[in-house]
Amino acid sequence: MGDSKHDAIDFEELFDSSSGMIFNLGMRLFRNEEDALDFAQDAYMRAYDKLDSYRGEARPSTWLYSLALNLGLNRLKKQKRLKLKELPEDQSWTIEDLESGEDDPLEKLTDSEMESIVREELNQLADVYRIPLILYYFDRLAYRDIAERLGIKEGTLKSYLHRGKVILRERLLRREVETT
Repeated sequence: MGDSKHDAIDFEELFDSSSGMIFNLGMRLFRNEEDALDFAQDAYMRAYDKLDSYRGEARPSTWLYSLALNLGLNRLKKQKRLKLKELPEDQSWTIEDLESGEDDPLEKLTDSEMESIVREELNQLADVYRIPLILYYFDRLAYRDIAERLGIKEGTLKSYLHRGKVILRERLLRREVETT
């Protein structure tokens, strides 16, 4: 090939090894197959255009995932689906509030029977709560990284995470009551 862009990454191999991962990210962000497919296609096109920015500091799939995640978050912001705003300082939650002794509904993800129910209820949340929860629990990003990607303060992020967990917990409890 000789092209320096292609020397660092075998793009075909990267596509083959990561297409499921990128599509799943699209499904988590956009909640439907058509948008997830469009997103995946755009992510690979963007990655191909930015191959020369790959420095080799991370695995190619990690680089691609980060690029795709930023693309998806930017798309949600442009679609005005992700309406994040800073909250007054007195409304921000501390890490102790977020990690209080309350049952964490997303801890139930280890129970495979509950996983589909939790995912279903999570998908019903407004994007302002759903996206931070996905980034924290599924993508395992640190508070600082999530806040930076979303363009908000850490305290505000923690407020969204806490409120999202409360709403999710209420939905799961309501659902549990309805089935018993």
